[in-house]
Amino acid sequence: MRQPDDVAFFALELTKTAELFGEVMSESRTLLYFEALENLALQDVVKGLRLARQRSKFFPKPAEIRERIEGSDEDQAALQWSHALRGSREALDGVAGDVIARMGGMWEIRNNMTTYVAERAFTRLYRALRAEDRQIETPASPKALNA
Repeated sequence: MRQPDDVAFFALELTKTAELFGEVMSESRTLLYFEALENLALQDVVKGLRLARQRSKFFPKPAEIRERIEGSDEDQAALQWSHALRGSREALDGVAGDVIARMGGMWEIRNNMTTYVAERAFTRLYRALRAEDRQIETPASPKALNA
């Protein structure tokens, strides 16, 4: 959401959602929501707001809108683990690359852990790092991902 018109369209969709749930949106509250979601594509945010209007019982917080778009941390961990197992380096996010590096790299994971133990460890660490908001914007290091 980077275009000047994005803020206006976002505000309209957010206001519609707020009205449905009996909430009042001030300009500052709208801008806070926009800031919290601005790294997402506008069409994804609108889809998340529409899903919230259809399926939520309460007015959603930005994190709940984001979760409707991206999935939960558990969903993301499972997706990233599957990318790691397939060796899809370009599909891994920075958190997954950090997790793999902390676990000793894919060679270490594949040769010294059962798949079940490795997946559980990966998921726990991935969720913890996301909770700390430690997302790294750079691609995962090739050294950590050696297969």
